Amino acid sequence: MHVSFGDGTRDDGAFPSEEICSYQSAQIAAEGRDYVTSLDTKVVTAAQCAIVVRVARLLEEHPDWGIEQAVPAAEELIRRSRLCFIPDELEYLRAGGRVSNAVALCGKLLGIHPRIELLDGRLVATKKPRGRIARLAPRLVEEFAAQERLERDELWLVWTPGFPDELRTLVEESAQRCGFRDVIWVKAGGVITTHSGPSSFGVAGFAEAD
Repeated sequence: MHVSFGDGTRDDGAFPSEEICSYQSAQIAAEGRDYVTSLDTKVVTAAQCAIVVRVARLLEEHPDWGIEQAVPAAEELIRRSRLCFIPDELEYLRAGGRVSNAVALCGKLLGIHPRIELLDGRLVATKKPRGRIARLAPRLVEEFAAQERLERDELWLVWTPGFPDELRTLVEESAQRCGFRDVIWVKAGGVITTHSGPSSFGVAGFAEAD
């Protein structure tokens, strides 16, 4: 999934409507090819990686599965996938048209790091915590895990260049206190890094099954 936004921005921190370009391109490329199945994960970076890895594990565990079994399993994982992140600064989001000049200026003056979540394929600023990233990152793990009732098998953490190594230790300790048995770090690629800026941090996982 690749999300492209329009030119408009909103001072309340919400983001404009999205167009899922990569998924649309995949559907066009698959026209006339009945052996291709397209799925929109509605998430990006570590959460998308987690879905792919989980589906691969399921296929290894069930070598007799065909597309009829694999697709519903993948769709269930997509339904339960969760992702949020906090940027260290808002300048890169402002330059990319994701937030207005006013929001970026206020964020810098007040030390605000908006918590951005992927909700049904949309990037939405849900909260506006204040403070340093060193304090907010470990707390984000605990709060998001509780809010979304994340499975405790594994936790996926995403970072952009500049994220302090010493902060990783604090984040992992926070994950251990929450009961996560495995912590997987994913370095964000060029697209995510360009949009969110250096030292950004995110949390991904799967909500418990109903």
